[in-house]
Amino acid sequence: MVKLLPVIIEQLHIVGMRRLMVLSGDYAWVEQQLKQLQVAIDGDWLTISSNLPQGVSPENAHLLLGREFLHGIFDVRKGFHSEALAMLAGTLKAGSLLVLCTAPQKEWATNTDLDSLRWNEQLGLISTPNFVHHLQRTFHTSPDILFYKQGNEPDFSLLKNKPLWQAPTGQPTEQQQQIISRLLRAEHGIWGLIAPRGAVNRQ
Repeated sequence: MVKLLPVIIEQLHIVGMRRLMVLSGDYAWVEQQLKQLQVAIDGDWLTISSNLPQGVSPENAHLLLGREFLHGIFDVRKGFHSEALAMLAGTLKAGSLLVLCTAPQKEWATNTDLDSLRWNEQLGLISTPNFVHHLQRTFHTSPDILFYKQGNEPDFSLLKNKPLWQAPTGQPTEQQQQIISRLLRAEHGIWGLIAPRGAVNRQ
């Protein structure tokens, strides 16, 4: 697995994207893969997990907001805290891998989800098969997701047809400069600007 990743990481830096990698297997196997990853690929490897060493608990993920990290690990083997995943994803720099650690695919949907105690007040601890099956379908139908299941070869490939990325310089892009010029020429009125969150300048 590790041999295939440097080229993938290099491409992520060139195109300014982040990519999801799913590691699915038993506890010992997943943790062995994570150790190999962290040794082979430089990065912060911010970890959200109640189980892994040096992990930040999902309940404390909000403390990471406003910071940036290179590469992250999100452990859902005992429970899937979707808000914490969104927070982790928001902290990752362009060029990062987000590694999602899951239970073996055949077991995952029937495992109880410890995070269900947080949002399922009436029924308590439950499994979440519909949600897990939706994720599994997404993993298998999205060519941009890197998928590595215990007992199988990694299903890894480069991204296709992605434009080069231009890192932000602090200066306005050509499109932003055009908007600024129009606003400066305006003689009256109240103006507002909106833009998609997280949009990047590409050339």
